Amino acid sequence: MKKALVLFLALIILATLPVSAFADDLTMQSTAISENPIVSGSINVGNIEETDMFISLEEAEYIAMRFVADTISADLSSWDENIGITSTVTMYDQTSENITAYCVELTRGYVVISAYIGVENIILEWSDEASPVYENLEVSEGDKIVYVGAFGYYKDNGTSTLETLDGASVEKAQINNRLESARDVRNVPAYVLSSINGSNNAVCSDPVITDPFAHANAAYAGPFNYYEHINKWENGSNLVVINMNRFNCENHCGPTAITNMLKMYGDRFNISSIKNDTIDELFGSVLWIGNAKYYFNADIRVDGKVIFGGTIMALAGSYIKDCFKEYGLTATCTKKAISFNNIKTSLRNDHLLYLMATSHPTYGSHAMACYAYTRLVSATTGSYKTYLKVADGWSSSPRYVDLATLTSDNYWDAKISR
Repeated sequence: MKKALVLFLALIILATLPVSAFADDLTMQSTAISENPIVSGSINVGNIEETDMFISLEEAEYIAMRFVADTISADLSSWDENIGITSTVTMYDQTSENITAYCVELTRGYVVISAYIGVENIILEWSDEASPVYENLEVSEGDKIVYVGAFGYYKDNGTSTLETLDGASVEKAQINNRLESARDVRNVPAYVLSSINGSNNAVCSDPVITDPFAHANAAYAGPFNYYEHINKWENGSNLVVINMNRFNCENHCGPTAITNMLKMYGDRFNISSIKNDTIDELFGSVLWIGNAKYYFNADIRVDGKVIFGGTIMALAGSYIKDCFKEYGLTATCTKKAISFNNIKTSLRNDHLLYLMATSHPTYGSHAMACYAYTRLVSATTGSYKTYLKVADGWSSSPRYVDLATLTSDNYWDAKISR
């Protein structure tokens, strides 16, 4: 639904802020492969309305706490894990009718979240020590806080004028709403607009792949022959692939992928701390870490409806790191664009991959653990087709993903050491 996509974008913007521990460019990236990548056409934004670009108070609170967790992980603030929300104040434009932002007040400090997604930075202000600026306005019951940009606070007490921070009065018509003028749908990544518009593979129609040869011969000009592969995780070990349906949870493909990574590593290298836990205990640990550090949320409900849930790609690297740390291991995680050369290098170096597909024709938006690949070559055209071998979370058996269908996605390369 559109609201879920809007919140997803908000968290992407959050994760790319200069003050963030995850300051990566998460906009659409091209891949360095020549395997007939799917190319997106122009995006029709005619069906996207202003209301599609707004977030609710509940969503703002979730974003604020993700931001707090982000700054704690990066050691960029004095906040700690005991920080919580005390209240959230809704702020308005100079008419006092339209919501412009939310101030999430914390046990120490505050975070101001834009109510509109199409701004350069959704985190408008924050402090890990100070009180909200509007406290100087001495707001009474029934008054409204007007917010029109960074430190642009006014009090509306129901008259035709607004009160400034220094106690002066100003006509509403004289207010320069910098925040409103900064709104622009062009600040929204194209692939998110496409998703909101429902024009970018909104329906997952392609079947899963269990045999790369059969798929390549059916989908491309063949016949195809074996060319090369890398698979260090099934050699001499009993690979266990975990199906997410065994867990009583929602939107948990990310935790399932990390659980698969833990299980693979523990079994292959005989890590007792991992092997001593059952699969359910492993998943329980991953889930607990995700919830405690705001890496994962099963769902956020507003009026009984799920508006968002799951694991944000930008936070998955730290999520993986903390989960392996729980079992006495060190995970060095690097986010990379999906390309054949990157994938080959990662797997050749014995790394595990946390793969996040978006708008995929089979999986939609879905996280998987990737541990191998098989490359085929056409006997007639000489073209190569690469299939990633994955624990997709939908089955207890390995499956394959056609690399050419992952043209706009990224993955986390996890180098594990003992």
